[in-house]
Amino acid sequence: MSPRLAQVHLRYRPASDVLSGDVELGTLAADQSVTDTLDADTYFEWRHSTVADGLVLSSFQILHAAARLDGPPLSMLPAEVLVLARQVIASGTAALRPEATMIERLKAKADTTALLTVDQLLQSSAGAVATAPLPPTPAEQSQAGALAAAIDQVASVIARLPEPVEATRTNELVHLAHELAAVLRETPGTTSPGTSAAARRAARYALPLDTSSRSMLWRALTEVDDRRHWQSALVRFNSLAADLDRQRVDTLRARVRGTKSPLDDCPSADQHTDDDSDD
Repeated sequence: MSPRLAQVHLRYRPASDVLSGDVELGTLAADQSVTDTLDADTYFEWRHSTVADGLVLSSFQILHAAARLDGPPLSMLPAEVLVLARQVIASGTAALRPEATMIERLKAKADTTALLTVDQLLQSSAGAVATAPLPPTPAEQSQAGALAAAIDQVASVIARLPEPVEATRTNELVHLAHELAAVLRETPGTTSPGTSAAARRAARYALPLDTSSRSMLWRALTEVDDRRHWQSALVRFNSLAADLDRQRVDTLRARVRGTKSPLDDCPSADQHTDDDSDD
């Protein structure tokens, strides 16, 4: 083996949408590592190369990887590793058959191994270690708790909506919303853009929502990624919870009376708003 080659091993579990990788660098890099936890869903580890100028990739883990195929954090990987990552995600996604049982879904996985040169593992400008976010202020900590409660409330209302378009997607959205709320509650000031991206993707097909509610949900799930927009997200989630609960009650009453439901004119599962286009 060339002294400048390293073995790269990538693993992807489609059921949990988790992509991880390890690089066997041996003496090609120093023992001391530089870690970058961009957010609650992403972890990168880099080490100083002993044979090239710069940091080389040592390991990484990206939660909700398929929901974030374009842009960061995948784009922060070295170009050759990114190619392998996209391939293993595609293979894993293809292996996750719609008719698979729960056990089969949990066992589904894809992995790949390749030899790359140290130069192909160097950190690019796109992968530069980001500056750690400032600790949350007391006001932001309080805001995080209120936002978590609002997201949980929306998830609870969604779980009670009558006749969801696609039950599996609805259950996925409810789970992701609670997961997003848990991150905010347990680690105030930390964002979880992978979880919110996955929630936006699930929401495309999960709910019988009118255009206004669907757009509000998408915007709120986007704003929660940035602490500067938490107040706006809080207002949207609270408003959405009230609107959806009212629609649910009105729909049930309409069906008892045998009249038209307020949800009858909602977009079908394959109709997206413009806001959905980038997920």
